[in-house]
This record gives sequence, C-alpha cells and structure tokens, in this order.
Amino acid sequence: MLTELIDKIDCNPELMMCLAEQLGALTDSLGSDAKTKAQNCAHLLRPLEIIAGSDDSVVQNKAVAALNKISNVLSDEIVHSEYVDLIKRLKKGDFFSMRIAACQLYAQIYERLNEEKRAVVRKKFAKLVKDDTPMVRWGSAQAMAVITLHLEK
Repeated sequence: MLTELIDKIDCNPELMMCLAEQLGALTDSLGSDAKTKAQNCAHLLRPLEIIAGSDDSVVQNKAVAALNKISNVLSDEIVHSEYVDLIKRLKKGDFFSMRIAACQLYAQIYERLNEEKRAVVRKKFAKLVKDDTPMVRWGSAQAMAVITLHLEK
C-alpha cells in the first residue's frame, strides 16, 4: 500500500499536509513492542521524505514534524542507517526546501548519533550553513540552536 501511496503523492499541498500529519500519527499504532514499532515506522520514511521536499513551507514543516516523531521510536540501528541516509538525500536535493528540511532533521537526531556519525553530521551541517541560498542559511541557523545543546565541550 505504501508503494502506491508514494506513486500518488503529487503537488497538492493540502493532500501532502494531511498525509504528513496522518503518517506521523501512525507511530502510535504500528506495533505493540518497541522493535516492531521501529521496524514498521521505518516504512513511513520514504513517503515523508518526498513530502519534506515540498516547496510549501507549511507542508514541509508537517513532514519534518512527522519525521521527528518517527525518529523518536526508531532504533539506533535504523537511525544510523536509513534515517541518516534520508537526510543525506534531502541535503543533496535540488530544491532549497529539501536542504532546509535536512538542517532540521540533522538537529533532531544529532544527540542519538555515535561520535563518528556526529563528526560527519557536523561537516555536512557546516556546508549547509554556507549554502548559497539565504533560506537554507536561515534554516541552518534555526537548527543550530538545537545542535549546539548537544555539542561536546
């Protein structure tokens, strides 16, 4: 069903906003134990990645909020692999809105990463801070407030 859903996501902002909200709300219903819930929630990442790339800021914010909610139930293994890969794809996106979403998502999971991944994230985040697009720099400045809470002294 998710494969069909991914194919049907279009440029209708109202549909994408509602879809992001509902996918985020599914985290409470996708398993009785933590492991099952994490595995099932991982399937929601791809459609939310597509929605997070929207150029509509309200839609993007709903998708980022849903992804942040999902990241809280994902296992560290899934965060280190699938979730970080999702953020990397957003960071490399052609649209500035994708890079803004990457800033917000990096900030949310930074504290859950091991030291090796944190070093990689800091380098990638530094590139976003220096992005040519003012909106991406603004998004990285907002996310920096969250990341700095977890930086080593």
